[in-house]
Amino acid sequence: MGNADDSMADDVERLIHGYTVRKASASSAWKLGVVMDLERLRDDRVMAFLLAVLEDHREPTDVRIHVLNRIRHGGLAPDDRARAAEAIMRLSMHDSTPEVRMRAVVALGDFADVAEVVGVLGRIALDQAEALDLRYGAYTSVEQCGPTPESIALLRRLLDDETLGRTARSALVAWRVPEATTDDD
Repeated sequence: MGNADDSMADDVERLIHGYTVRKASASSAWKLGVVMDLERLRDDRVMAFLLAVLEDHREPTDVRIHVLNRIRHGGLAPDDRARAAEAIMRLSMHDSTPEVRMRAVVALGDFADVAEVVGVLGRIALDQAEALDLRYGAYTSVEQCGPTPESIALLRRLLDDETLGRTARSALVAWRVPEATTDDD
């Protein structure tokens, strides 16, 4: 039994090392193949590696999006969920690739149980300097969270927003929140 564990550990090390060595010259297809091979292995180093790839702006967008989708839809352990949410929050606020940033904002809706996620989504939704599709993506992720005190307070703040105010009001009504007004109680 120990040999199988040793072999898996060797595979993880070999794949990560190969990826790192060829990183600059490798094609997206090759990188995706390595990432998919790593995803099948149960090893703590795999999540750390995937998060590093996700946050590396030099990685191809398609590889980063694949990793984001894998993290979003993978059955993560509680510690991994928190680490993943933190990385995705950083992407949603600071990534220079619009497609990665948008997908990160949408993915955060699946991590609403992690501290700070709704707050980050709220800052994006409320920021009128942000692109409308990004703001709306943040709004829909908050709506996906359901009627929590934090999401209700955020949607109430959005009621006066020229663009998102009506949809915020509709969500509050659907959630049966009394007096869907701008007051936070």
